[in-house]
Amino acid sequence: MNIHRSLIRRFFQIAFLLSKHFGGYLLSVILGYLHLQARFSRRQSILGNISMAARIRLFLQEVNGALIKIGQIMAMRPDFLPNEYIEELLKLLDEVPPFDPKLSKAIIEEELNAKISDLFLSFEEEPIAAASFGQVHAATLHNDDEVVVKVQRPGISDTIAADLKLFRLATFFIDVSGLTKRMRLKSVYEDFAEWTREELDYRIEGSHVRQIYNKAKGSTTERIPKVYWALTSRRVLTLERLRGMWLKEIMEGLQTDRESVVKELAGQNTTLRQVSQNILQNSLRQIFEYGIYHADPHAANLLIMKNGVIGYVDFGIIGRISEKSKVVQVKVHMGLESGNFEEFYAAVLEMLLPPYYADLASFEKSVRNSYTTWLNAQYMGGINMHAKSFARLMVGITVAAQQSGVAFSNMEVRVYRTLTIVDAALLQLAPTLDVRSEFRSFFGPYQIRRLIHYDIPSLIRKIPIALTTLSEHLGREITTISVHVSRVRRFFARSFQILSFLLIAGGLIALIMSQTTMTWLTRLQVKPLHAGIGILLAIVFFGWLSRLLHLRSIVRDHIVKPRGD
Repeated sequence: MNIHRSLIRRFFQIAFLLSKHFGGYLLSVILGYLHLQARFSRRQSILGNISMAARIRLFLQEVNGALIKIGQIMAMRPDFLPNEYIEELLKLLDEVPPFDPKLSKAIIEEELNAKISDLFLSFEEEPIAAASFGQVHAATLHNDDEVVVKVQRPGISDTIAADLKLFRLATFFIDVSGLTKRMRLKSVYEDFAEWTREELDYRIEGSHVRQIYNKAKGSTTERIPKVYWALTSRRVLTLERLRGMWLKEIMEGLQTDRESVVKELAGQNTTLRQVSQNILQNSLRQIFEYGIYHADPHAANLLIMKNGVIGYVDFGIIGRISEKSKVVQVKVHMGLESGNFEEFYAAVLEMLLPPYYADLASFEKSVRNSYTTWLNAQYMGGINMHAKSFARLMVGITVAAQQSGVAFSNMEVRVYRTLTIVDAALLQLAPTLDVRSEFRSFFGPYQIRRLIHYDIPSLIRKIPIALTTLSEHLGREITTISVHVSRVRRFFARSFQILSFLLIAGGLIALIMSQTTMTWLTRLQVKPLHAGIGILLAIVFFGWLSRLLHLRSIVRDHIVKPRGD
């Protein structure tokens, strides 16, 4: 009952906020359609001076929950939205209104079962960042380590649960209505729901940080914070504090004063191009070498540190990739780098399991068009942000797949989502960056390292197993041949026994029909004595031979065959 009440309450809350932020605009549109604006001198007061982009941002900011995550995703899509909308939606990444710091302290003390003064040498009540699911406080431990403490918003779990139920209901009706034709939103919803729920348990996030931290220890281009497990729980996460320039601030600066941003980066001994290359190379390394990667590398989660090192925070969403998928993904990216459509398309097909009704001819045509457009844009002069977007290429292919009755697995979707976020940053930081060249510089050495460290050792480990299997196979084949030989021997043994019987029978008949026998022997010029001795010797020989073969068959069946098995 409580679940249904919270769902209904959330539905009416969303409806109220929609009318609050967009009611005036809707009224203005209606008045304009009826040509009645002139009768309302206070029309401007109805609309206010707020732009549509700002209205959307304010609505998402106030509604919070899972809806704000959609706005954050779109904030990283400059190739899909105008700059006006991007500037507003970027504020959703870390400018969400904070909640009462007293609640933060109460949650920390409740979760960690200790007083703030016992846990920290100092604790800043004013949060240094506030996001959709929580806010972050700076603190210092008693050993002088600088840390950040992430605290979950009160009641956010119930809000997310209600939002996801509403999303599921909406996707069900959309899929049933056929509005998206063959494209089904259910799989999109399931993936969104999965990584949204993961963000609500900070212990899972801490585990993600620890795994990537261990794998990235030797990296010179990425920095993963240390986890303080004694100060971490389901709703509280304590991490090492990283220092640097937020990528979000850099991207905002590029919109107004690019030269100042370039000078500031020079003070950190780095450039926009180096930052872009490190972000892309780090993501590729995490995906293909670590097998676990930061799947939400938007601008508010990345710090630019000294020498262009990229610091990562907020590991609520991560991705994993299997060895099989790695091989296929390498083929896809090598197809992008090579400019060979057939190679690229063959790799794309390896990721799909098309049903019998799939329209692969239509799918191939759509993929070819998207690929050709993207490839041609790489050689165009000037900044053609939309056409050069790797994200736009992969989104186009994903949509084409769904419309043709096929779809990618959630694993591939998460990889592409991560790379589209990275791609969005690259398009703003270094629009002229040659992505194909970056793929080439990574995947060339990567394939060599994989051959040395994975493929060859894997092959060596499989050799003993292969030899054992071959030996067993040959043993079974030899045993099978032996069994066949034994059967042949038994066949001949029986044949000789029958022949001996016939000879004996013939001898008896010869004795009975002696006159006839004598006549035939006379014609053949054979003496009766010699004929009798010959018959006797033949009987003895065939009887001995049949017995010998019978004994050999018994030995083969009871001794040799069990050893072969």
